[in-house]
Amino acid sequence: MTAGFGSLAVAPGPLGFVAAGGSGYSGALVMKQRHSIMKSGDVLDKNDKLNDQIGELERENKQLMKSVKKLQAAANRMKAIEDGLSAMAEQQGTDLNRLKALTEENQKTIDETRKLMKGKICQHILTTVLKCDDGDFVLDPRETDILCLRLNQIEGVKFHEEDMRDLIEKQNGSLHAVMGVVRKYRFLTIS
Repeated sequence: MTAGFGSLAVAPGPLGFVAAGGSGYSGALVMKQRHSIMKSGDVLDKNDKLNDQIGELERENKQLMKSVKKLQAAANRMKAIEDGLSAMAEQQGTDLNRLKALTEENQKTIDETRKLMKGKICQHILTTVLKCDDGDFVLDPRETDILCLRLNQIEGVKFHEEDMRDLIEKQNGSLHAVMGVVRKYRFLTIS
């Protein structure tokens, strides 16, 4: 008895069926592999495609290596620039600290000078107030006019004349009251 699967002969009996089944399975596997090879194309074509991809990846890898080397060189240059800038900043920090100290010292000198100028101007104003009085320690309207005229002439002093006249009038011309106010710079702005 012959059964056909491809061109397969089968002997009668149980061994014949086992042999037929095993060869049938092998035949099916061969058919499937043949179909896969036919479907996927020639093995040599696949191998050529893989070799082409490998070549392309090798070229890309070489390009990447060149880029890495360039980036490393750029990073080294940037590090050198950073070190130079850090050194400059450190030196300027010292210069800035020195400049700050000099500025503070200069401000103290200016403040002391301004204080001395105020003292000198105050002394000049008090002398002017005393010169305007006729010796009775009371400023009458004529003496007040002369005082205001002289105080307006002092350089570096802005004199608030109306406030001074109001004070003299309220204090009944008291020379002591006027001198006390002048000492406090109430009617003066020293520039």
